[in-house]
Amino acid sequence: MIRKTLWMTVIVLAIAALNGCKKQTPPPAPAQPAEPAKAVQEVKNEADKEITSENLDAELDKMEKEVDADIAAEQ
Repeated sequence: MIRKTLWMTVIVLAIAALNGCKKQTPPPAPAQPAEPAKAVQEVKNEADKEITSENLDAELDKMEKEVDADIAAEQ
């Protein structure tokens, strides 16, 4: 009786050990952005060239629409 119990214990422990040692695949790497992010100075330089006192209101409206579209896309 003790031998049977001992063998059953060994078998159960061996199965548990074999199942616990499965090799797991690593999670997939995050996707890289299509284009690298611009440095703050580059963005400022572009803004200085594109935004003038004459088109300030139009550019502000354009930026507000872009922000609103981004917010709507996230929801």
